[in-house]
Amino acid sequence: MARWTVAPQTSNDLDVHRSREVWVVVAGTGMLTWTDRTTVLNAGDVVAFESHVPHQIRNDGPDPLVAISVYWLPESA
Repeated sequence: MARWTVAPQTSNDLDVHRSREVWVVVAGTGMLTWTDRTTVLNAGDVVAFESHVPHQIRNDGPDPLVAISVYWLPESA
């Protein structure tokens, strides 16, 4: 589990890994890109990623985006 922040007008690094992951957006807003899709995430939104799915979020808002990530290895990993 981790808490992380994306500053306004920046992105986190494009991330891909062996673990499954769930994000809970605590504050702020951002544009999530995963595989070939995009969507806006706001405070209170939850999103899940299967393992090996590339994902990144861009904070175009005026406030920091704060999220909590919960991650674990799938049983087959």
